[in-house]
Amino acid sequence: MPSPDELIGKLQALPSGGASSGAGISSVPHRGSVNAGPIAARQYETAPRFEAAPIAAPQPLPSPRSYLELVALAGEKRDVLLKTALETQMRPVAFREKSIEVALVEGADPGIIQTLSRRLQQWTGQTWGVSVSTKAATGPTMRDVKDQHAEKARAEAIEDPLVKAILETFPGATVKVTQREEQVPLSAYEDAFSDEREDE
Repeated sequence: MPSPDELIGKLQALPSGGASSGAGISSVPHRGSVNAGPIAARQYETAPRFEAAPIAAPQPLPSPRSYLELVALAGEKRDVLLKTALETQMRPVAFREKSIEVALVEGADPGIIQTLSRRLQQWTGQTWGVSVSTKAATGPTMRDVKDQHAEKARAEAIEDPLVKAILETFPGATVKVTQREEQVPLSAYEDAFSDEREDE
């Protein structure tokens, strides 16, 4: 048997790669390390992907068949500016399929006509022709009709015996009538817009 000093000397004399001719020593990965090999890569590539569902485009609304339906449509779309203009700045002269002629009151904004045309195209998906009459508006607007109806309701309220008694008991008291838009009868508008020509 060689002595321990002889064994150490022989081991030191071996070339650096000599020990690999036998059963080489393989490195062991450190405990806790992650081996992101080909299998892990394939699993990552096949992982499910979630995509946002496409947003459905708004469906066009039915085309209005009269000026009153046009005003109601503006109300449904919450376009306060256009609804107010339809009620106070213009009155209908002719209302046909995809064609409107209106008369503007004094001081009306001329740009409201272009706004009305754009809104109708957005809401109905169709191109509308909106024209201004060469004659100024002479009849009442929708707001005028509402105010007239409110004044009529106030006059009727004053004639009520109970209201008369209250006014006599409290001198200087006044009567104020508040009405909702739907309380104005359709016939009041039809009478005011009797010259509106509507093609069925």
